[in-house]
Amino acid sequence: MKSNFDLELIKTDVEVKNKNDLLQKMVFDLFRNDYIKDPRGFLEAIITKEELHTTGIGYGIAFPHSIHNTVIKQIVVIYTLKEAIEYDALDFQPVNLVFLIASPVETNQKYLEILRFLSSILREKKNRQIILNTHDRIKLYQFLQGFVQ
Repeated sequence: MKSNFDLELIKTDVEVKNKNDLLQKMVFDLFRNDYIKDPRGFLEAIITKEELHTTGIGYGIAFPHSIHNTVIKQIVVIYTLKEAIEYDALDFQPVNLVFLIASPVETNQKYLEILRFLSSILREKKNRQIILNTHDRIKLYQFLQGFVQ
């Protein structure tokens, strides 16, 4: 799988107040780094999806995502949070590791590949702990790149 990571979109020890604050910051990072054209439209799509079904999958992890016409290039924004936040996760636990996946409409299959790729990494408790305990975004980027073929 080709890398869908950008060092500018990996942040560690991020401080957020709540889920909406988190999603706004992540979407703004996408816009600021020229991955989306319409931050308001993309944020609305992410929030709508969250209202229908939480992307908090358990183990402190969330995968907010959207396939949207405002996305210029498929990318993953990664935040580790300084303090876990309430996220309405499936296991009712707070979230402290968030992977926001932004995909253009024409990359539906690649979008599923990213979900499988991240799920395979995060399935291992050891990998989750390494990610959460890596406070240097460059080292975190290098760790994740180690899984890319």
